[in-house]
Amino acid sequence: MKMKQRLLLAIGIGVLLFAPVSTSLATSAGRIYSRCINSCNSVRQACTSRCAPDCLALFPNDSVARSACTSLCKDTCISEDKDCKDRCQAIKDGTCPSEP
Repeated sequence: MKMKQRLLLAIGIGVLLFAPVSTSLATSAGRIYSRCINSCNSVRQACTSRCAPDCLALFPNDSVARSACTSLCKDTCISEDKDCKDRCQAIKDGTCPSEP
């Protein structure tokens, strides 16, 4: 009987000790994921804001080429943003993010 009580006591203490740690780890993982997504968003915004000035510098006298350049640049920024967010999700899921 004493052995059973000790076992139950040990399990109870283990549960009490593990619960705060697992909650803390989950909260930390959520915070890291949010920061990662925010970083991706910041990089995308910076990228897209540079498209028009860069394309203007490349094609100052050709509005058609400049428009195509700006469109391609923004598409590239969006694609890179998706890859960045996929890496954030992989890290959140505990897997190794793949490198391009």
